[in-house]
Amino acid sequence: MTFMDMDADLSPSVSVSLLLATSIVLLYLLYTNLLGKESWEKYGVKQISLGRLALADFRVLTSTVVAQHGDTVGLNLGRLTLVTRDLELAKQVMVKDSKYFLDRMSTLVTRSAMETGLFFLGGDKWRSVRHLSTPSFSTGKLKHISKNIEESAQKLATVLEEFARNQTLLPVKHITSQYTSEIIARSAFGLRTDCLGKEDDEFTYYSKNMFRIRGKIYDKIMHLIFRSKKLHIFLSKTLGISMFDMVNKNTDKYFNDLISALITQRVELERQGTNKPTDLLQSLVAAKLAGDKEVAEHVSGDQSSENLPKTMSERDLVGQSMLIIFAGFETTASTFQMCLYMMAKHPDIQ
Repeated sequence: MTFMDMDADLSPSVSVSLLLATSIVLLYLLYTNLLGKESWEKYGVKQISLGRLALADFRVLTSTVVAQHGDTVGLNLGRLTLVTRDLELAKQVMVKDSKYFLDRMSTLVTRSAMETGLFFLGGDKWRSVRHLSTPSFSTGKLKHISKNIEESAQKLATVLEEFARNQTLLPVKHITSQYTSEIIARSAFGLRTDCLGKEDDEFTYYSKNMFRIRGKIYDKIMHLIFRSKKLHIFLSKTLGISMFDMVNKNTDKYFNDLISALITQRVELERQGTNKPTDLLQSLVAAKLAGDKEVAEHVSGDQSSENLPKTMSERDLVGQSMLIIFAGFETTASTFQMCLYMMAKHPDIQ
């Protein structure tokens, strides 16, 4: 099977790359020094300067600053960011005052519909899409998925048997990724894939490559850019520089074309009301159409636009669909990989 070439970091020359890297770092420093003057000090929180830690991975950065400066510290990462391991403070923010802290610190900056995925939304848009999406994950609807999982699990057992019988090494992550992809494709979109133990099909291939893969130098630059969301948005969305877009361009096109075509089919099935699939996409389409109908009824009733019920656009639907792939693919495949490894290491438990 032939795939479109993935976006790659094909630097034109070392000098140009270094010039680009230097320019980006200077822009970032200029932004943080001239525009990022707001401080945690006025809130009574100790604010620290990152220095060399600015280049560190965010998890390394947060664990390091907490270890060195106490349980609660303030950072200025283009906007004020609080880092804490104080459980009472965390409880205050996430439970007692949760209604004031709806928005997450989303780091996804892209022109892709992925940005409309529930995990990356905030405020009223998050409330609306969550309300519309929740029925798609009811217990009754999820029970249908168990049948798909059982069938795929039987295929997986056969593949593992073949590896054992031939006494060949098992590419664990490759197999668990294919297994996860097959379940997502069928349960979420009604698509049949047949690559378990074979070469990846397109759905699996692009699921594995949803985000851009960069070299080490560009990765360090990205860490700096990601610290300032406004700068990142300016470079990626305003200027449209694809190298700063977090979603792989070819992957985005593949899933956007695939899901848009499926949505068109499902809207027609929903309107006909017969032989409707029971997968997650059909549930989302039904929720969208119900929302559209409610909006139309309110409009005909000449009510205030502020009180109109919310619905989803087709782009929102594509975004929720891509989120299902993103949220379910890598996490599940990696966890299952570790489970199989631990079972192999402990045959008594197996």
